[in-house]
Amino acid sequence: MRQLLADVRLALRRLRNAPIFTLFAVASLALGIGVSTAVYSAVRTLFWLPTGVPHQEQLVAVASGPHAGMSGLDFQDLRAQQSSFTALAASTRFRTALVSPHGAEIVLGEAVSADYFSVMQLAPLLGRLPGASDQRESAHVVVVSERYWRQQLRADRDVVGRSLRLGGLPFEIVGVVRGSFHGLDRFFTASVWIPVTALPPDAPSTFGAWGDLTRRQPAVFAVHGRLRPGVVAARAANDVRVIGQRLDAAYPQGRDLRRDWTLRENAARPADSEMANTIAGMIMTGVGVLLLIACSNLANLALAKGTSRSEEIAVRSALGASRSRLIREQLAEAFAVVVLGGALGIAVLYRLVDYFTTDLPTGGGQTIPLRPEMSLEVFVGSAGGVLLALLVFGLWPALQATGADVRARLGSGLAATSPKWRLHRNLVAWQVCGCVALLLVAAMTQQVIGAIGRQTPLVTHDTLAIAQIEFALNARDEAQTRRIVDALLASLRTQPGIQRVAVSDGLPIGALFATMRVDGVLTTDAEPFNRARDVGKSASVIAGSPELFDTVGVQIRRGRGFTIADDAASPRVAVLTERLARSLFRTTDVVGRSAILGKAGRLSPRYPAPATVTIVGVAADLDEPTRTYRGDQFVFVPWAQRYERGVPVIVTARTRSPSAAVGTLRSMITRIDPDLAISTAGTGSKLLQGPIFILRVISGLSTALCAIATVLAMAGLFGVLSHVVLLRTREMAIRIALGADRRRIFRLVLVDGLRPVAKGIALGATIGIGARLAVRAWVVTDVSAAEPLVFALVPVPFILAALVACYLPAARAARVDPNVALRNL
Repeated sequence: MRQLLADVRLALRRLRNAPIFTLFAVASLALGIGVSTAVYSAVRTLFWLPTGVPHQEQLVAVASGPHAGMSGLDFQDLRAQQSSFTALAASTRFRTALVSPHGAEIVLGEAVSADYFSVMQLAPLLGRLPGASDQRESAHVVVVSERYWRQQLRADRDVVGRSLRLGGLPFEIVGVVRGSFHGLDRFFTASVWIPVTALPPDAPSTFGAWGDLTRRQPAVFAVHGRLRPGVVAARAANDVRVIGQRLDAAYPQGRDLRRDWTLRENAARPADSEMANTIAGMIMTGVGVLLLIACSNLANLALAKGTSRSEEIAVRSALGASRSRLIREQLAEAFAVVVLGGALGIAVLYRLVDYFTTDLPTGGGQTIPLRPEMSLEVFVGSAGGVLLALLVFGLWPALQATGADVRARLGSGLAATSPKWRLHRNLVAWQVCGCVALLLVAAMTQQVIGAIGRQTPLVTHDTLAIAQIEFALNARDEAQTRRIVDALLASLRTQPGIQRVAVSDGLPIGALFATMRVDGVLTTDAEPFNRARDVGKSASVIAGSPELFDTVGVQIRRGRGFTIADDAASPRVAVLTERLARSLFRTTDVVGRSAILGKAGRLSPRYPAPATVTIVGVAADLDEPTRTYRGDQFVFVPWAQRYERGVPVIVTARTRSPSAAVGTLRSMITRIDPDLAISTAGTGSKLLQGPIFILRVISGLSTALCAIATVLAMAGLFGVLSHVVLLRTREMAIRIALGADRRRIFRLVLVDGLRPVAKGIALGATIGIGARLAVRAWVVTDVSAAEPLVFALVPVPFILAALVACYLPAARAARVDPNVALRNL
């Protein structure tokens, strides 16, 4: 023990006497371990980790139709005939209005079969969970999540027995689900659960979902089962296929409705999603590269430090020091570095985990709770990786020095002080390669996110206050909706501070809000309209009141906007954007011309029939198309002439104080109809960023990883190159003594230092092009895989770091006095 303590004290002394090495090594450890573990924990929680489901390995998902669904009768037949599961449960998601004593809101929920909570093995925090009796009696009971109970019901322990209104119907609260469970879909945060038999016959209008257990189609239920003890997934899958074949024979479907009986293991994990897996894979690739760069940094630093001590080790070995003692001292030093870096890494880890703990908005007023759970195995694995790098590359010079003939080692003189640094060069090249490839991919993701989230320069949304109301989910018909909207507009026009107010079913601001539904097809009056095929020009159709153009800031270039006279009894009119007019008529001089406005696809009672409209105005384009963004095309029609049940109604107000106006909007709506739930309300600058907020967070996280990796690589590059150049000081002195020109010495050092950097840049650019091509094939925007400006800027930091790292030691080496340098040979 005394010898161990002596080794530790010696290791700490050596680290104190080498502050540059200690600083770089500890910083590389802390950032590599802390950042990689924190980011992995956040990604694992968001994309892969189940939420509150015990014994997740026993839970499987069963499907018989497209989109991993199953019909109600198929579910009941499978449940009655199966023998591989302790129980099967079905669920269907819904989104509806909830009215409680604390106010009205739009919530996400699930309608579930009798065994749902037993299959999930969930327990109540308060009250009870619904069972078979609630299904048989079609009871209107509801249970809420613990998160909703704490946040919205204010953790009231007397909520059991009280009533809520869901979709206009009364439901009794019978329990609160214990834990963090909010459904199995990571991006659908359910807050309430009701029996599937409690869904009304008109559920699609007020609950936004089907849920009929007595129909063979459609396949809308998600079915989950828990395997019996001793039953493996392969046997259960075969059981499901056999039952499915019997049902296929007994109840054949049409050609377009063929069943596909499948079983997916680990159903407690989020279902496979190409986009989610791609995003998670990109982030984890960045984490892996960051950890590799940290290990490479430590390896290079340890190798350089060990090489510089080879003479000392040889001398001590000649004086009688045992090989085991010398190696033990190296081990103690490596462990000291890991302990210091690990302690700082834990601090970084907890700081980042606290930063990542948040609610991510997804648009529509909904959020995804992100509560990262620290992954101990990843922390230990990261620490073990960097420790291995330290041990391997730190012990290598010591093993070489103690294993060789001492007299040969001491007599090597110049060879000992002028080491070959091929391994250094390779490590530097791979560090630069990884960082360059990461930066190129990160630059492309930023371009893609910028194209997706492009905002129009001609419409200012910073002064807008927006409220979105889904009247269908609030069980309001067209007449009630129009009366409420008219009363709301009349009240808002009298409010001080509100300059203009309008109503619409979409906003013409990029593709960020309600205009994501591209539902219109226009043809000229000379072309026949065919709903079954796309014969016209697609456009986003926005029905708005006459004040919409002035409120949002849309400029009318030709003709006029809407007036009060454009009501339901008057001829149908429309306003086109310039880009759409040119696309449809090859000119913007189209005022007075006619067009046919309809919807593509099969005829549906929900959609208005194709109608001939007269173009009364042409609006300015709301955005500028670029190589990565093609621009949107809009057609505006009067809200009085077009009403679609189920389409949200948006009330927009322009004011100098949008935050205050949002409160005014809420209070006015509540005063006019206290049971009316608002799905979304907020300022324009906040809401219009909501749907792509997660993409921006992920892109920012990827960029931050790249920045940290770049800093680490530049620091390691600087430390290693400067150290290697210093080791060659006596070599340079000999060259000068033999007649070498100082300028030539300087050029030699720079060329030797820049060569591995150039190699890494070339290799990284090659890998980066391949990665950018893969990303380009995945995204819909047209982003170039070989962007000249990006490829020109990315290598600059590494070249500068290499120049600085080589310049200062090279300048000192070029100025050294050969007599002084050669005196110690």
